[in-house]
Amino acid sequence: MKRAVEQWFMEQSQGRTGTKSDGKSVRSSVKTDVSSHVSIEKVKEDKRKAELLARQEAFKQKRTIAEEKLRLKVKEEELEIQTESNVSDAKSRILADLEKSILEDSAFVTKSQIPDVS
Repeated sequence: MKRAVEQWFMEQSQGRTGTKSDGKSVRSSVKTDVSSHVSIEKVKEDKRKAELLARQEAFKQKRTIAEEKLRLKVKEEELEIQTESNVSDAKSRILADLEKSILEDSAFVTKSQIPDVS
């Protein structure tokens, strides 16, 4: 990859040979340009990687929150059903006690209305 980039820069600078006014060769200048370009691209990629890692961590936290919300919703629904069941049981016990009381009262009244034949 490095050679391909260097080759591209060399092709772009073709026709420029010799030395620059500061005494450095054109080839040295091209290598410096390539090195600078590679450094800039590395910094950009490191930044992109850091952004992706931050987004990945945020997604994990969002997923955890969503799972907790779902667990709480299910727990709340279970509690509502259990409450309804408990209320129904209590009503059934009250009605059964009332029915028993009515039957006992009815039996007492029936016995007291029967004349004693003795």
